[in-house]
Amino acid sequence: MCFPFKFEYIIIEPSSGDSISDQLSDCIGQYELLIKSQRAGFNVVRLSWFYDISELDKGISLSRLINDSMPDKNMPVCAQTFIPQKPLNGNHVELLVLGVQSEGECGMRNNQLGGISFQMVESTDMKWLFFGGTGSDGDSRQTKGAAEKVFNNLSEVLKWENLSYKHLLRQWNYIGGILEITELTGAVCQNYQEFNDARGLRYHQEGLMNNFPAATGIGISGKSVILEGIALEADSQTQVFSLHNPVQQDAHRYSNDRLIGSEVESTPLFERGKVVFSHGQGHIWVSGTAAIRGENSIKGNTQDQTKLTCDIIDLLVSNENLVEAGLPPKDYIVEAVYLRAYVKYLGDGEYVRRYLKERYADIPIHALQADVCRDELLVEIEAEFSVQ
Repeated sequence: MCFPFKFEYIIIEPSSGDSISDQLSDCIGQYELLIKSQRAGFNVVRLSWFYDISELDKGISLSRLINDSMPDKNMPVCAQTFIPQKPLNGNHVELLVLGVQSEGECGMRNNQLGGISFQMVESTDMKWLFFGGTGSDGDSRQTKGAAEKVFNNLSEVLKWENLSYKHLLRQWNYIGGILEITELTGAVCQNYQEFNDARGLRYHQEGLMNNFPAATGIGISGKSVILEGIALEADSQTQVFSLHNPVQQDAHRYSNDRLIGSEVESTPLFERGKVVFSHGQGHIWVSGTAAIRGENSIKGNTQDQTKLTCDIIDLLVSNENLVEAGLPPKDYIVEAVYLRAYVKYLGDGEYVRRYLKERYADIPIHALQADVCRDELLVEIEAEFSVQ
């Protein structure tokens, strides 16, 4: 079986090179060394490439550069996602490697359908799906259509693997021009709300009416919509819980006052967090979290919002809240294993990185530049924790 299990994140930053091509080659070389030296039971299941789209020559995609940089290399194939978000430490490109450390035998296989690549990890009692992709292009007037295309692709992948939307555990939703508002035939449309409407329609069609996945909805450069995520099918020995935050309204219960659009069809359908628990231990996925109490933003500078956001996350994963969600009463050991911060302004990146490193020591911390789903929010943080 695949338990006890451990998710491990490795951030690969370029150590040399001035151009994006040179830095990309450096990251690929480091990844190749990682694969050659990987220990028993460690398997890479997804690669997430973060890059500054302004550094790419017009008409050249990062996926094409990667293919050109890895000819004839005997490298394992896994799910890959290409995310146009600028790293906040001055690099043009960085690679986030997600690996699974398992005890016991697990079957590994990969495939690709449409614009989504995916990796399966299977045992007698669990079936994990890790997926990513290049997304679907749109423009500020077509976000809903672009989202519908990527959800169509995801539906095909789930169907191929005999899974359903009810198996979705964690989802990343990258939305080009997330805050842009346009007016079409008299109707006001925000790109984030266009995405929410497309997601809500697909979830409804697939019968997903509650217990939504944990999720992040965040801006990217360009005009595409990109999905990345994890689905899980497990036996009765594995418990899956949704987490609710005592100081935040569930996003899927927001009032229309929090949604921007004259023809709103859906609230943001995600849970504040998800827990998978089996054989005495588990993993927590914390959704993208910002300085929100109830359903209202707490305005302030980046420093204040960062501290408040971390306080809210720590409350979400507290022992009291885990027991409230359904775990048996116990003094759990909860340890952070990975954090990612999305920061609106480039100049605030160093503070956010430093604060997170001081508060959550000795774990991989990623900081990227991106617009958050509300204009007044300056930082959003997502996290993962082990629990036992």
